[in-house]
Amino acid sequence: MSNFTLTRRESETRGIYELQLEGRVETAVLTYGKGEGGVMIADHTGVPKSMSGKGVGTWLLAALFMDAKREGRKVDPVCPFVKVKGERNPDWKKHLV
Repeated sequence: MSNFTLTRRESETRGIYELQLEGRVETAVLTYGKGEGGVMIADHTGVPKSMSGKGVGTWLLAALFMDAKREGRKVDPVCPFVKVKGERNPDWKKHLV
């Protein structure tokens, strides 16, 4: 994949990961709410068509699960993409609710 910028912003109740490929205007996102005990409720993953097939969604998930592990948090995969990919990856699956 090309060079990219990945950022995370979080408020008291919500969070978002944003990924932008170098030289592109579009932004891919993964959003989450914050549940009891700091659970990250992953509710939406959106990747523009122009970015599909480049592993962008997987990079967003990798960031989510890496942060969950580092912060001692669990992930509630409401988003179907997060649920399927999270259950398939043994390192990520142990962080699912």
